[in-house]
Amino acid sequence: MATISNISVYPIKGLNAEGPDVVEVAEAGSLNYDRKYALFSEDNEYVNGRRNPEIQRVRSAFDFGEEIITLWTDMDETKARFHLGDEAELIEAWFSDFFDEQVRLEEANTNYTDNAGALSRKMITTAGPSIMSRATLEAVASWFPDLIDGPEEMRRRARPNIVVDGVEPFWEDRLYADEDHLVTFEIGDVSMQGLRPLPRCSVPAQNPDSGELLNPFVKEFTRRRRETFPPWGDPELLGVHDELDVGDYYLAVVTRIPTSEWGKRISVGDPVSIDGEAPLITAL
Repeated sequence: MATISNISVYPIKGLNAEGPDVVEVAEAGSLNYDRKYALFSEDNEYVNGRRNPEIQRVRSAFDFGEEIITLWTDMDETKARFHLGDEAELIEAWFSDFFDEQVRLEEANTNYTDNAGALSRKMITTAGPSIMSRATLEAVASWFPDLIDGPEEMRRRARPNIVVDGVEPFWEDRLYADEDHLVTFEIGDVSMQGLRPLPRCSVPAQNPDSGELLNPFVKEFTRRRRETFPPWGDPELLGVHDELDVGDYYLAVVTRIPTSEWGKRISVGDPVSIDGEAPLITAL
């Protein structure tokens, strides 16, 4: 039986995950607090693992009740505590000192756009959670036995919001269709929509503690991904949803949560069931 085994929420984009057992669906269809804030450089680019691998050296912990973010690094365990909403300038100063350049902190949800619904068939992005199976994490980790320390490290590299247990590797390839359709599914009593496979950047190839790049990762991953593509999926669908030339470098699935589901809760242990395909022009 497919069930939720892990929930990961990233209050500040690019930093460590928090793992609540229960999370509410927030407005915009995101998990509450997930990527609510992000760091930006002076040229208005995200400060994240793709552009700034050294961010992997930052350690963080978030208190949901108090909205307190605690920051330290692998080089200095001195902990600094800030209120995420009220002490943005102090957080910016901490990160500016770490990166040795000016960094600002802003709410990030407004930086997401959802073009699903016939506005665009390309580059659909959404605040909805990413999803994949634990068996997928185990399979990908097994491709790098001397370089990746099991599925937990692979989860930290891939950074999915929701991990599903009790299913086969690459089960999540059931959750998207062609460019004219999405796939509806249920987590507990929350209805969700699978939109497209997630094209990846350099972050899964980075050590999640040091930022060190695992050079063979992308080439070996794409080779194995093509060789082991599940019989229930169509590998040609990987590229039809976006204009990125990433070959078979896709891992996890992008989802959308309709407005009717906002305010509901997703919990570890919730069952997962797939309904089937629906037109991309589907009411939110």
